[in-house]
Amino acid sequence: MADINELRREIDAADKEITKLFLHRMEVCRDIGEYKAKRNLPVLDEEREKQLLEAKAKGMKSPDRENVERLFKCIMDISKDEQRKICKGQEGVVGFCGIEGAHGYFAAKSAGNTVRSFSSFHSVAAAVESGEIARGVLPIENTTSGSVLEVYDVLGESSLYIVGEIIMPVTHCLLGLGSIDDIKSVCSHPQALAQCDGFLNGKGYKRIQSVNTAVAAKECKEKGDITSGVIASRMCGELYGLNILKEGIEDRKGNKTRFIVISRNREDSAAADKASITFTLPHRQGSLIEMLSHFKDVNLTKIESRPVGDFEYRFYLDFVADRPVDVLHRIMGIYNTIKVLGVYKGKTSL
Repeated sequence: MADINELRREIDAADKEITKLFLHRMEVCRDIGEYKAKRNLPVLDEEREKQLLEAKAKGMKSPDRENVERLFKCIMDISKDEQRKICKGQEGVVGFCGIEGAHGYFAAKSAGNTVRSFSSFHSVAAAVESGEIARGVLPIENTTSGSVLEVYDVLGESSLYIVGEIIMPVTHCLLGLGSIDDIKSVCSHPQALAQCDGFLNGKGYKRIQSVNTAVAAKECKEKGDITSGVIASRMCGELYGLNILKEGIEDRKGNKTRFIVISRNREDSAAADKASITFTLPHRQGSLIEMLSHFKDVNLTKIESRPVGDFEYRFYLDFVADRPVDVLHRIMGIYNTIKVLGVYKGKTSL
């Protein structure tokens, strides 16, 4: 067997070849960025990236397959960042799901001066991933209705990072164009209607469902019907010029929604005290409890699971610690299936 110095010389020689090829690849990558910029094409081609990763690891066995996929995923992320510098995108734009007046709208306004609406959580994430916008805000949990499972799926499927969170108090108001005595029916999102069940039952109003509290408010203003009320926030009412007929009509006080701020790039800071990760585990007895035992010295604030196959699951976990990066380094040295979703400062309240 060769001695260690000879083995190291082999590694040095291989590294020189890798560096040479990597630099050539980056030159071609920048040429592609120029091509996309001239034709206003998106940086991310999700289907092509998926096909490339599958092709490069085809026929390999574990752990080589996983390591090759990780290597090229990293290279592709660097390439996309270079192309974004060339394409420039729309720096400073924050995306949200819904229309002006939705809770996501106000969360986005707190994260950036320029905001843009999208029709779905997936389209917000895709716009951030492609470089079309700088950041996005997505609701991930509510103190009354629980987790927003679709957003967890978005995180699992994308290469985005959580760079912050926004805690938004949810206080429901009865809005309208006339007075409270004029109201015969109330329109809002099903969750908002359910959260104001006691108030609505007491008044005997007819309930009408809408896709969004802000959509309900906008349509109420456009229709001009004084007998139609809306449940939405005070800020939404002020935005659409509706009267605040009664405030705080929710059954459960202190309701809040937690929004995450997503970005293409991980933005760890010295002030970070929270981390979010996702991982899969072997489908065997005790695997989850073994994993969680490594977090006994930190404050676990959230754990969620989503199905990924035949009764197999992807787990999502949030924790708070003085130095979350140190915790991650320790745990990732034991488990190689962990993906860091973000290291950030927690609990920014509006």
